[in-house]
This record gives sequence, structure tokens and C-alpha cells, in this order.
Amino acid sequence: MVGGNSYRSFDGTTGGYLSLAVLYGDDLDPDALTGALGVAPSRSECKGEVFVGKAGRSRVVKTGYWRLQSENNLSGDMDIQIAEMLAQMTDSDVVWRDLSQRYDGRIFFGWFLTSGNDMADISAQTLQACAARGLAFCFDIYNFTDESAEPLATA
Repeated sequence: MVGGNSYRSFDGTTGGYLSLAVLYGDDLDPDALTGALGVAPSRSECKGEVFVGKAGRSRVVKTGYWRLQSENNLSGDMDIQIAEMLAQMTDSDVVWRDLSQRYDGRIFFGWFLTSGNDMADISAQTLQACAARGLAFCFDIYNFTDESAEPLATA
């Protein structure tokens, strides 16, 4: 919980953020990336693979990706979530410099609001750690005005 407000995800659980570290690239090789980063992804796919979703629909993956999901998704503390993910991966400047030149790297946040206004902080130390690895930030914000409401906006 941040700022005293509760956050509800699509599955009805209360929390704050869904955090993922994601690398994208058309020539992405998940096994090579796993070896370089020193941790297995939560999920990965190669460009051209057929992905079958939970509803049974299939689609062809347009670009490869490798993602690591934060274990502490409902803490409401972005710094903790990012630190947990980065601690699992190599901190080698050489590796990250190479990866940031070859792939599009992001820290993704799905932020589930139950009020129309709130705030969260990301520390300068966390911003610096992500910048050193060439990781940008991406926020997907869902605003629920009450428990029965559908998402009003995605930004």
C-alpha cells in the first residue's frame, strides 16, 4: 500500500505494482541471455514462435523477449521490487553495455489504482542502477474508481 490507498489487480488481489524486467529483440536468444544474466527468466519467447494464451488463442510472437518478474509484486514499493530483480542478475558493466546495445531493455510497471490520484517514488539510487544497465521505465496505469468498475484509462 502506498499513500494509504489500496491497489487491486485484475485477479482481485490487493497490492500496488506488477514489476518486470524485460529485454526485447528480434534476434534474442533466451538461453544465451539467461547465461549472460545469470538467472532464468519468468518467461521468454523467440521471434516467430507460436504463443498460445490462457483463452486458447494463438499468435505469432512479433519480437523476442526475455522477462523476469518481481517476486514481491504486491508490496507497493517500486525500489524493493527493482532491487530484487537486479540482485538476481549480473551487475557486470561489460555484460549490460553489450545487452543495452543489442536489445531494448525496460523495467515495466503495471500500476493498479483504486483512487483517482496517488503517487509513488523511485529513488535516485534505483534510477542510477537502471540507467547504468540501459533500462528504461514503462508504466501501464489502471484506474479503478470502485470495485465494480472497468479500467477507465491506460497510460
